[in-house]
Amino acid sequence: MPAPRTTLSLLPPLAAIAQQPIPSGRSLSERLATMAQRYAALVSTPPTNLASDQLLAAVNLAATLDLTHPAAQTSLLGLLKLNRDSKLGYIAETLTTAQLYSIIHLAERLMAHHGPGPYSADQLAAASAAA
Repeated sequence: MPAPRTTLSLLPPLAAIAQQPIPSGRSLSERLATMAQRYAALVSTPPTNLASDQLLAAVNLAATLDLTHPAAQTSLLGLLKLNRDSKLGYIAETLTTAQLYSIIHLAERLMAHHGPGPYSADQLAAASAAA
């Protein structure tokens, strides 16, 4: 069994956060734990203003994007707005940043477990329940 990891490399975005005193904590580990808890809370609930078929369409659109890009939520919003022939395009206007991240998180979860999409309603239900 390998020895437990005792170091963490901070890439530029996290290094910039590490140089600030927010969120508060006695150590960088505590501050990172707080940020991780906030992120988990942010993505734990899928948008309730989307019907299940709309959420599935949004997740399938998200899975076509580079979700590692810092502006992935903006790209997703743009793709959703392009769907003007459906209710999803109009509802996209009401989605918050937290809801967009939740959709991205669901897409990432499905991609990790099922590979590239498109995904089914059953797969989405299972991923949503596990969130």
